[in-house]
Amino acid sequence: MRITGLKAVLVAVFVAAFAVSVRAQDDRLFTHADGGIQFTAPEGWEAEPDGDSIVLSSSDGAVAVMLYVLDAETLEVAAEALDVEIAKMVSDPAVSDKSETIKINGLDAFATTGKGKIEDQPVDFIVLIVMGKKPVMIFAVAESASFEKNKPQINALMQSIGPIK
Repeated sequence: MRITGLKAVLVAVFVAAFAVSVRAQDDRLFTHADGGIQFTAPEGWEAEPDGDSIVLSSSDGAVAVMLYVLDAETLEVAAEALDVEIAKMVSDPAVSDKSETIKINGLDAFATTGKGKIEDQPVDFIVLIVMGKKPVMIFAVAESASFEKNKPQINALMQSIGPIK
């Protein structure tokens, strides 16, 4: 299954559940005003801003990344509700025991990985919740082989996240 089917399902779930205010400053640099963060999309990736959310897809169409503000006041509250958020995206989620609190470019964040299914297809995912003005969830998902192939670009995207300058 290519991301086109996976992306379509995720976009439908995502758009139905969330509304957003994301602005592209240039072709790859995006600012999420409500969340208080900015990030750089990997070169060649497609971005679909929609209000306060954005869906990114890799140049080969194999990876989907969703970014949106969570309905929580703190990183801790957002992390506690993570299972509910993940269940909106994948079925049968198995979240890693190696979840951790980290800092990304000066912002507090919570990171975890896991596996699940979308339309009965096995997928891998990374979840990052970054505390800007509000907690912002970044959810990257793909089939296992595609996930590994695109991991450098996924990591570059995650590491580009920082406060709005």
